[in-house]
Amino acid sequence: MSDKAPLWGEITQEHNLARIHYAELVAWPFGEFILNREFDHLLDTTKLRDHGFDGYDDSFRMFDRQIDLMRKHRLIPT
Repeated sequence: MSDKAPLWGEITQEHNLARIHYAELVAWPFGEFILNREFDHLLDTTKLRDHGFDGYDDSFRMFDRQIDLMRKHRLIPT
């Protein structure tokens, strides 16, 4: 993704977005790890719930809030 920095610069100008350096937007190595797994990964939250961490948030509502927040701070176009 490091080759996309010039494209990000064009997008920020075109849409009058906040001037944040491309490398500071996300933790790219983490994204690569999460999105490019070469094996099945099962997650179990039973131990969390057993220890009192029983709160949750609907993923779609959470994504909506995060996208709205990024738009509010002019990180992504409206």
